[in-house]
Amino acid sequence: MAGQRIGYVRVGTFEQTAQRKLDEIPVERLFIDQASGKDTKRPQLETMLALVREGIALARQRGAYRGRKRFLTADQITDLKRRIAAGERKAHVAREFGVSRETVYQYLRAPA
Repeated sequence: MAGQRIGYVRVGTFEQTAQRKLDEIPVERLFIDQASGKDTKRPQLETMLALVREGIALARQRGAYRGRKRFLTADQITDLKRRIAAGERKAHVAREFGVSRETVYQYLRAPA
């Protein structure tokens, strides 16, 4: 399953075709749901997500998938935590480090 290109298409009406939506996009596996946009039951989407999740899990076990690299170094994270503990505003610290406030909150929630 290494390096598969997977596609998902939702078509809303019987007149629409999945092939038209995928013109010139090569995929090895294709999942198609025929449902309106407001319909939340999409069994093919769930099947595809399960496959893609399991693929990531297998890649992690092999050490091939490590996720996104951290933006800040360990020293910068320590400094960020120290400055916020000292009372600096999170938005100000986030701007200085060039990250979003949410990223600051994620670093604060992470175990030391």
